[in-house]
Amino acid sequence: MFQKSFEHLLLKPKHLFPVLLLFGIGLAYIANFNGLYGQDSHEYFRYSAVLSDYFKHEGLNENFYWTVLYPLFGSLLNLIFGQGPFNLQLISIASYAGASVFMLQTLKDRNTEKSIVYYLLLTFILSPNILKSGLQVMSEPLALLFIVSSFYFYQRFLKDPNEKDFILISVTVSLAFFTRYAVILVLLPLAIHSLHIIFRQKNYRAIFLGLVILTIVSLPEYFLSPQITESITSNYFLGEWSVNNLFSKEFRTIDGEHTFRYPNIVFLSSVIWHPVFFFPFFPSCFFYKKEDFRLFERILLLGVLSYCILIGGLPFQNLRMLLPIYPVLVICNYPATLRLFNFIESKVQKRIRNLIPKGLVLLQLSFFAYLFIIFINRNYLEKRIATHIKTAGYSRVFSHDIDVGVNSYLTKDQKVKNLITDLHNFQNDDILILNLEQYERIWHNSNVESNLLEALEMHDTLRLVSLESNWVVFKLNKRR
Repeated sequence: MFQKSFEHLLLKPKHLFPVLLLFGIGLAYIANFNGLYGQDSHEYFRYSAVLSDYFKHEGLNENFYWTVLYPLFGSLLNLIFGQGPFNLQLISIASYAGASVFMLQTLKDRNTEKSIVYYLLLTFILSPNILKSGLQVMSEPLALLFIVSSFYFYQRFLKDPNEKDFILISVTVSLAFFTRYAVILVLLPLAIHSLHIIFRQKNYRAIFLGLVILTIVSLPEYFLSPQITESITSNYFLGEWSVNNLFSKEFRTIDGEHTFRYPNIVFLSSVIWHPVFFFPFFPSCFFYKKEDFRLFERILLLGVLSYCILIGGLPFQNLRMLLPIYPVLVICNYPATLRLFNFIESKVQKRIRNLIPKGLVLLQLSFFAYLFIIFINRNYLEKRIATHIKTAGYSRVFSHDIDVGVNSYLTKDQKVKNLITDLHNFQNDDILILNLEQYERIWHNSNVESNLLEALEMHDTLRLVSLESNWVVFKLNKRR
């Protein structure tokens, strides 16, 4: 009875969306996690506040490095509910729930098995990286929503090419691009194929409407971030793109020196075996059949290949960069994964067979908990360092890595200055907050080292307090 109720609850989009929305909000509330982790999320939060002030006629005197749709939506919620990171976090949670709904619809339209519910639960809803992303203040969940909805409308369009679905594809692809530029490579093959079909139908009105939609969606970018073209062309990491990076695992960039476990080309494959996604995908690869890859799947995989060429050539690795291609794997792998589980069930006793789905759910939750605790601890650390700065009443503070995160909790007069991007002239009583272990591992031969040498040339350091996670507060005293 419970099993049937569970299937009924999750199989209907009108039930699935509110359930996942409440689940995400509840999880964030219980963990006391406001979604801010790492410099990028704090930067989105900062710019959403800048846009809110702009809409209150306070002027827009700051440019933004990334696409503006995500912070724009956050700023609109700021005007309604007041400024705070929860507004952006709510967008991420709702996007996670919405993407799950579109994944369900896409899978249901291609398959009739009841196991779709459990498959979606294991591979997407409870996928540690997907769930964690849905709780974070980042643009990935929103981009993921538009990516998956593009897949759904494209699938419908292939079955019955019509103007309505072409317009919907135009909307979702445009929104995805202006939410996160790089994801256009995932969607470009299906966009071109849809355009080719509609062009053969000589439906020029639909093509015109598609261009109008693209223009309208681009307007916020044009008005709110007019220098964005310059930001893209001068992007440091794009400038460092190289085919050689596919076979490298050691990189030296403006973000310091990093040595990863695997070369980039192996890192790209982690989407099928890494525990933060769904590791049984790897053995399911041995159960593929030719009929699993129809036109729809082949077009989607072409987008994956295009995206991987870009990501693999960049001089860094980050698992969240693989999120845009993960839904393709979930869609394409369903038949093979079903065959894998059927094969396992035929080889084991019924009692063990019934435990496999429950065991996988517990495993996914365990991997998520492990990943989420890392994020929560960093979030708490940033808050505590900010509290220490406010309580101590420091006048000028310098740091690396945590400066942007800590600044979200400080006033303008208390802002921590960055040691990575800028060179500074130091004064007596200046405060340095340093992670010495991280400095030795990453930041030597960088601006951080140059700044420290400058500070130590004329000053002695007094160790004031040791914070957690190897962070230490030093005070500069003028050398006698």
